[in-house]
Amino acid sequence: FRQRRIHLGWTILLIISAFGLFQNAHAAVLYAGSATQTVQEGQTFVVEWFLDTETRVINTLSLKLKFTGDTLDALDASPGDSLIDFWLKPPLVDAESGTIELIGGSAGGLNGERIPIMRTSFQAKKQGRATIIMDQSSSVLLSDGRGTPDRLIFRELNFVISPMGLHPVSI
Repeated sequence: FRQRRIHLGWTILLIISAFGLFQNAHAAVLYAGSATQTVQEGQTFVVEWFLDTETRVINTLSLKLKFTGDTLDALDASPGDSLIDFWLKPPLVDAESGTIELIGGSAGGLNGERIPIMRTSFQAKKQGRATIIMDQSSSVLLSDGRGTPDRLIFRELNFVISPMGLHPVSI
């Protein structure tokens, strides 16, 4: 009888742990779309930003992106075709700190794989490595009546700015 209770206890613990792991597997994903794959010194390019909610309904997004100020100039950040319908802080560039920030949401909630968030334009200042990362303070809140925080992930953007006039060779 004692051995059965231990076995039952382990089974219940395993089920609770598995439930916790599956629940944490969800995360909203911020990603960038750009028509430009190669960037040259002096070139201006646009990056569209999208959110994949991974089937969760999100109602608030607080976002802070950091970019390498020595190689990139952020010229503009705007809502563009964003589905965010109220802004506590519309997209704003701070060139001095090398950041782009926004806080916004949707009363009806956002759910989908390619939700437009904002449009940014950059200019490549000089050749070298350029990076755009998401600050750890960035977050999303679920549209669940409680504003439950959910994970937000972003794969940093790394690209090389080529010297002006250098064109890639196709092989």
